[in-house]
Amino acid sequence: MVFLKLLLAHLITDFGFQTEYFVERKKTSNWWLLIHTVVFVGLSLLLFAPTIGKSHILVGIIALGAAHYLIDWIKTKYSSDRMTAFLLDQSAHIFLIGSVAVIVDKRVSFPAIFSKALQLLDSPR
Repeated sequence: MVFLKLLLAHLITDFGFQTEYFVERKKTSNWWLLIHTVVFVGLSLLLFAPTIGKSHILVGIIALGAAHYLIDWIKTKYSSDRMTAFLLDQSAHIFLIGSVAVIVDKRVSFPAIFSKALQLLDSPR
């Protein structure tokens, strides 16, 4: 559940709240990047609000927020190929989300996360 909540916060932040205008502003101003990061952290905190004091998820969310900022900053400053940058950016985010889920929820493992992801991708629509 930790992985799914963090992934949901990431997907909503990167694809739901982020317009093309927003993406362009992030390239020229770190303030827009900071706002993007605060949205991710805030949404993650909302999703974990009932259990925030019962685990180490708060530390994980803050670490993911810092990593989200850094990954997006690197992408906006050093990428020239948009598709490659997008794929590397999303892979890094998902890997780190999985890492936090494994650390916070001892019942979760990387093989279990990838197995569940494959089941979701393979399920009939």
